[in-house]
Amino acid sequence: MIELPVPRGTTVRTLIALMVERWGAGLSPYFSDLDEARPLPHVRVLVNGQDIAFLHGTATRLQEGDEVLMLPLLGGG
Repeated sequence: MIELPVPRGTTVRTLIALMVERWGAGLSPYFSDLDEARPLPHVRVLVNGQDIAFLHGTATRLQEGDEVLMLPLLGGG
């Protein structure tokens, strides 16, 4: 787990942009569209256990103490 302090009013989109700024190319292109600061379709982002697809997408605002999980979907059979 990584704790990353963010400014008040940060959205998921802003969080991703901050992560890209901090870790740059080390943030896998398999995870994020670095130009758009958004997760790729095969990545699920959850805020406090809720998929952002059922909230406000990358415009979901984060509050102090929120837990954000970024999970790549795995395939196989």
